[in-house]
Amino acid sequence: KPRVNPGIVKIETPIQSQYGLSMLSNSITLTPGTITMEVEKGRNSNYLYIHWIDVKSQECPKASQNIKGSFEPWIRRIFK
Repeated sequence: KPRVNPGIVKIETPIQSQYGLSMLSNSITLTPGTITMEVEKGRNSNYLYIHWIDVKSQECPKASQNIKGSFEPWIRRIFK
């Protein structure tokens, strides 16, 4: 039986562009075991609610780094 720890985590991103947010959300969803559920627009940054099949951390900064990985810098660069 596989050991999993499913849950919903909130991650932060400075990406403001609709296209950039869509690309980040889709990139995260393509990662096995994750799905982007909601995008919350903030003043200086945006938040994504992610269902993660094996939650490593509930803390926003740690979860953000684990989930976004190397996607975010490339997307920020493209949709600046």
